[in-house]
Amino acid sequence: MCPVKTEKPDWKKIAPRAVQERDPDKLLAIIEELNAVLEAGANERRARLYAPPGHRTGKRFLLPTYELSALETASIDA
Repeated sequence: MCPVKTEKPDWKKIAPRAVQERDPDKLLAIIEELNAVLEAGANERRARLYAPPGHRTGKRFLLPTYELSALETASIDA
């Protein structure tokens, strides 16, 4: 079986519905949906930003690593 890929709600698709809605009860429901989608996106970005360095996703920088033996052989007295 293939896993079903669910599409995340997009605020850009929800916002025009709010502009066109005239019923106050339906408008409130759309605004609540819009707020939930925006909050979820903010939480995802916050989670990536504050994740421990080894668990961050997205762009990563590779830093050079040095072997300890090379540092041990360096002379500090020189």
